[in-house]
Amino acid sequence: MKHLESLQLAAIADDESQLRDAGDAAHLAACSDCQLELDELRAVVNEFRNPAFWRKIDASSELDVVPGLAALQAFRRKFQQEVTAADEMLRRGSLEDLQALLLTGRVSGTLGLVEALIERSEQERVSNPTAALHAAKLAVDVSGDIPNDESYRNSALHFRGLAEKELANVLRVLGRFEEALASLDRATAHFEMTPASHFDQIGVDFVRATIWAATERYAEALRLAKSCAVEFREYGDVSREAHARILEAYVYALQGQPAQASALLDPLVAPLEDVGDHETLATVWSNLGACAIELRDWPAAIGFLEQARGVFQKLGHWLGEARSRWQLGNVHIGQGNYAIGIDLLSDVRVEFLGRHLPIEVVFVSLELVDALLATARLDDARAVCRTLPDECVRLGMPSNALAAVAYLRETSRALTPDRVRQVRSYFERFQKDAAVVFASLP
Repeated sequence: MKHLESLQLAAIADDESQLRDAGDAAHLAACSDCQLELDELRAVVNEFRNPAFWRKIDASSELDVVPGLAALQAFRRKFQQEVTAADEMLRRGSLEDLQALLLTGRVSGTLGLVEALIERSEQERVSNPTAALHAAKLAVDVSGDIPNDESYRNSALHFRGLAEKELANVLRVLGRFEEALASLDRATAHFEMTPASHFDQIGVDFVRATIWAATERYAEALRLAKSCAVEFREYGDVSREAHARILEAYVYALQGQPAQASALLDPLVAPLEDVGDHETLATVWSNLGACAIELRDWPAAIGFLEQARGVFQKLGHWLGEARSRWQLGNVHIGQGNYAIGIDLLSDVRVEFLGRHLPIEVVFVSLELVDALLATARLDDARAVCRTLPDECVRLGMPSNALAAVAYLRETSRALTPDRVRQVRSYFERFQKDAAVVFASLP
């Protein structure tokens, strides 16, 4: 009996439609040796889909020992060349320039370009979500233009799913939850047509759980977060499992159970230290600090937040560091150290203004106004309320939200904690529904 060639089996492992010949199919059904080799190659393809794989080994040196992977190695080399070329284009020009080059046909869309655009979006998703949205939408468009009939058809479908997932993540940050869920549905549809995409589907489920948490579908969010944590653990992905546990803890905290949230977070510290994931570790400490604030355990809160702040600062993660300072400001206010807390909130507010983060500017401003009112610094509180609307206009806030901050300015002569509380409540709703209209107190 003549066995199928290893390269042919590798092509089938990457794309099941390559098994076109009825004789080859019959041979596979009858030959345990070929079936075993095909199963091994499918396992390798599945590993190729796992981002953690590429962080652990050097494909050029260690994959040669696996038989029949020459075609997949060639694809990987081509892909890396495409990513390098795309990174260079993005470094030299703007997204608008790239879009113009694509429209005129002077640049062709490649999987490497899709990867580079997704990475750009990931880098700017929190600090500059508008720019991230442009990159993510462009990634979706480019991935959609890559023909299905190329030798890497399944890879094209796979990257369409990744692009849609990233677009969903950006839309989630922007509070456009229905659009985000629609993107997740499209990502799932792409992944379902692609073998070995289970790992990425877990990622889709995780994003969906974060949206459910943000829209107060707590039971569904908890169920899905727990499921994601278990599945990430099966893949040996300590960092992603930790993020799923952090989300689970966050949902408990949102439901007024900070002690239960803290109990989930504590066991994450040691594994993250073992794998050297300092950024996720800082996120855990930040969340532990938030739980300690709710429990009014001020010394623990300061300890956790200072640890988080130090790591974020060392990593150059300015937003994490600024949020840690924001929380520390609330701790000092909670302890009655108003002068220190007000200074911290004021500094963070200026930084958020400079970074063009309108929602963060509003929330830290409202907390600052509360602290100023509590210390009878009425003129300073009114000054914040008078300048806030113009600042929000410059930051591009929509008119329905501007009405809320304008209300504070209009009523600043009769400013009360209740009025501040009403505006805060509105912006909490605005985060879940960007179309919600502000209605002032009578």
